[in-house]
Amino acid sequence: MASSLWSVEPDESIEYRNGQLHHVFHCAARNCRHTVSRNQTTKDAKSTKNLRSHAVKCCGEDNVAAALQVSTKRRHSDQRLTDLFKAHAAAGGESFSHVPLTREQTRVEHVRWISESLRPFTVVQDRGYRRLMKSGRPSTYIPSLRTVARDVKILFDKTRERLRKRFEVCLLL
Repeated sequence: MASSLWSVEPDESIEYRNGQLHHVFHCAARNCRHTVSRNQTTKDAKSTKNLRSHAVKCCGEDNVAAALQVSTKRRHSDQRLTDLFKAHAAAGGESFSHVPLTREQTRVEHVRWISESLRPFTVVQDRGYRRLMKSGRPSTYIPSLRTVARDVKILFDKTRERLRKRFEVCLLL
């Protein structure tokens, strides 16, 4: 949304009511279960009046005015995919464990590393890489090039599908 009042990322869902697209906002305030619905097929689809009136009732005029004074630093459309991955990282930085990863965790970490660092799939076949990974633990599992390529493709397809569903509204407008 354009209004900085809603830059606090409200809990939003998309619903179809009587064949019409609605954005439904769930109030994030404690003990408030109120929802505000915005019909996206009308001329005033971008109006925030009903959201603002609920915010005033729920949080008070002073808090709403203060929220409107805050400028939105960055809109969701300006974010890069890598920024979204970083947002899910641990707040205190990386943490490491002395417990070896399972085969599945190893595959996940290889896909994450190769995708985020833009590494070629062939890196898992590199002799030096394999020596580094297996030193101290010769039985460490390293996925094959085909396994990594398949996992990256599966991740890509699932991500593309999730983004398609998320931005389906944009295509309808």
